[in-house]
Amino acid sequence: MTTAEEAFNRAAMCADQAQTARDEETRTFFNRLRDSWVRVANNYQIAESLAADVAPPRPAGHQAGMSADRAAAPAQPDQ
Repeated sequence: MTTAEEAFNRAAMCADQAQTARDEETRTFFNRLRDSWVRVANNYQIAESLAADVAPPRPAGHQAGMSADRAAAPAQPDQ
């Protein structure tokens, strides 16, 4: 389970608590807590999405499939 899913689960638990609350103050408390968990979950969802899309940076001058030494060395003529 991702952190975002865990936060959404906590938001759902708070919503359940709000529905069963006997007084308005308690209901308001759990609704605000639910909203906070939803914000946390949304932020984690964005962060998890961005982390999945980001590839590690390549060093400057790096060519795909070549080591830095080979990329810097002049090409050898065919003999």
